[in-house]
Amino acid sequence: MKYKILIIDDEEMILSMMEKCLGEQFFVYTAENARKVDFVI
Repeated sequence: MKYKILIIDDEEMILSMMEKCLGEQFFVYTAENARKVDFVI
């Protein structure tokens, strides 16, 4: 069972790297700022 993880960061490169590194173990959701989190969840 994969757990969901939400990563919020304003750097696109960081979000991409984290998604690539954690994507096999977790369902990774990303957002560039807290305002966009509502749309992701």
